[in-house]
Amino acid sequence: MNAIELAARVVGKVRDMGEGFEQNEARYEGFDVPFSTTSVGQFHGGIADNVVPRDAEFRYEFRNLPTADAVAMQKEVVAYAARLEPAMKKVAPEAGFKFETICEVPSFLGAPGDAVTRLAQRLSGESRVTQVAFGTEAGIFKNAGIPTVVCGPGSIEQAHQPDEFVTLDQLARCELFLQGLASAPHIG
Repeated sequence: MNAIELAARVVGKVRDMGEGFEQNEARYEGFDVPFSTTSVGQFHGGIADNVVPRDAEFRYEFRNLPTADAVAMQKEVVAYAARLEPAMKKVAPEAGFKFETICEVPSFLGAPGDAVTRLAQRLSGESRVTQVAFGTEAGIFKNAGIPTVVCGPGSIEQAHQPDEFVTLDQLARCELFLQGLASAPHIG
């Protein structure tokens, strides 16, 4: 059995799920991408062109909407891989798939009416609230009962780039925001 070829089938399943989300998932307007997405970011395997690959490894992620069930998404991938294993084990009884969760970040949905959101708007001078499709720890805090809003200097367009930057003006606005936050009444 060729480990890369079998791993590629699971990668294809992840991609098919992403296409299904794009075509069929109920939209959640306000997000840059109003449906859940999938992405395979790394794939490694094999040692040479003339050796049947014994091992393969790939990493993927779901970026799920707050209305989507990430646990069910993962179970679907694992179940698909499990259906491939009997044929693998006929060739090599020790063969199979192993899944490891490296990072799990719950989705986050704030609300314009939340006191913490209104405070952040007042301190930042921003009149609008937006929703973003990038991961933060906000879902962890909200799930723990901590009033949460995502804000900060910079722009996602410059983030995670070789020349990532925050302007001095943005840092000055952030400093004023933090000073205002330090003197603000407790939110709870």
